[in-house]
Parts: sequence; C-alpha cells; structure tokens
Amino acid sequence: HTNPQHHHITQGGSGLGAFVRRWRRLGGGFWDGGTTMVGPCLAPGGAVGGLGDTDRYFRAGCICRSLDLVTSITSFGRSGLSDFLLQRASAVVLGLYALCVVSWLLLNPQASYEELGSYFGSLPMRLFSTLALFSLLAHAWIGMWTVGTDYIRKLMFGKYATILRLTYQMVVSLILASYIIWGLAIVWGVL
Repeated sequence: HTNPQHHHITQGGSGLGAFVRRWRRLGGGFWDGGTTMVGPCLAPGGAVGGLGDTDRYFRAGCICRSLDLVTSITSFGRSGLSDFLLQRASAVVLGLYALCVVSWLLLNPQASYEELGSYFGSLPMRLFSTLALFSLLAHAWIGMWTVGTDYIRKLMFGKYATILRLTYQMVVSLILASYIIWGLAIVWGVL
C-alpha cells in the first residue's frame, strides 16, 4: 500500500521481533489465535488500523471498536493481562484453600461429622470457602472463555462462529452461575 498514513501489522517478512515492535508502537491490538492480528483502531496520524494483510484495511473505526467490544465484553477482566493475573491469583487462593482443608484433615484423621461440621461452619472457614468459590468462578470462566475464543473461530466454523461462541459462553456462564449459587447455599447453610 502506498499511502504513508496507513500503518499495518503483518506477520510476514521481517521477523517476529520487528512485528512485535511495530505492533507495540501502534498501540497493541489483539490476536485472534490464527494468522490474523487485529490492530488498533486508530494508528498514529489518524489512519485506521487493518487486519493482518497489507491490502485489507478497516475503513471505519466503528468496525474495529465493535470487534474490540465483542472481545472485551465477554472477557472477565479489562484486558488480557488482568485476566492472566486474576487467573493466577485465583489459583493461589484455590491452592491455599486446598492446603488448608487437607492439612486439617491430616491433623484430624479421626474427626467426627460434628467436628467436620464445626470446622466448615466457623465464620473464618465460611469466608474462606466463599472466597474459594468466587476464585473458582473467576478461574473457570477465564479458562473456558480462553478455550472458546481459541477454538470456536471463523476458520473452523465460518459465519456461524460468533453465534456458536456466544452460545457456548452463555451455557458456561449458566453452569458456573448455578455452581456458585449452589455452593453459597451449602457454605452458608441455606440448604
């Protein structure tokens, strides 16, 4: 393309390092998991960013913003980095919870049902169990969202990819919502 106003991002030719430097210089973007990099909506100089190939450009910023909205509206955090950090933090909470429960069980091998009920019924353990439930919810959603966006793509499902991915995400969210409601009812003694 001969227009110097248009900046593009490609994976070919100049190597991965140059590609990443150009991508960062233009303000980042997101990768659809295949060979297409969706660049920033507005590149330096007011040019509209493009999709992967050098000869394809978005002519209207609203198209790029709508793609970005679809990606971010179903994501748990505000960005990939926040999702990554939230998933790691939730894994730490789940690991500590498992360590706490297993340690108590190992230290009390002959615990009766009443002692076990007293342990899980105490306020600190109920709060910790609630934190673990919400950590499990966040961890599972981020993981399942990643699987859905990685494997339910246009490359594999054509024009039905978006509706299949949103249906998948709705089913996963309903299952996770039922788990959290059921878990909270058990932890707080409603059931």
